[in-house]
Amino acid sequence: GLCFIGKRKFQQFISNYMGDSNARGDVIDAETGNALCVGKDNALMYTIGQNIKIGGLPQKYFVVEKDMGSKTVHVVPGGNHPRLFTHVFSVRDVVWTHPEFTNVQLFHRSSTSSSLTRSEPLLVRIRHRGELFPCHIHTQHSQNNSLLEVEVISNEGIRAITPGQVAVFYKDNICLGRATISRRE
Repeated sequence: GLCFIGKRKFQQFISNYMGDSNARGDVIDAETGNALCVGKDNALMYTIGQNIKIGGLPQKYFVVEKDMGSKTVHVVPGGNHPRLFTHVFSVRDVVWTHPEFTNVQLFHRSSTSSSLTRSEPLLVRIRHRGELFPCHIHTQHSQNNSLLEVEVISNEGIRAITPGQVAVFYKDNICLGRATISRRE
């Protein structure tokens, strides 16, 4: 669910905005490409990493990808499947909030490219009270020094990274800023 909606059922809340017919979709096994369920009610309301209930199957399946255009939800068996974990993801709308840390202090120019920079070691948190993961941030700038892309790289796989979620960055115990996840690799 979403933390800001309070004590309401997520599917009831979101159906006010999507409508029940818009939430119906096909559930596809991401490993085999086979349809596990066609026209499942509320399929598109499930989030990445969430257990999707499919009647008659002997094991639990978890969402790894959604395609709203084709109204399909791709799933994998088991909550610890490797496809649920991501080591690299991109973010947008980066806001550095701590006054002692600026892009100049955090990033070091690459010796091989004047447009690519890499941060010193940082920590990233994806969920409220979630685990902190060690990471580096790579940024790519255009020739006029405008920011093209920010990529977050973690040595540890982070479960259920979802576009639209917020990533919060720390150095030691100091919150440096945040960004919105735009893509997972």
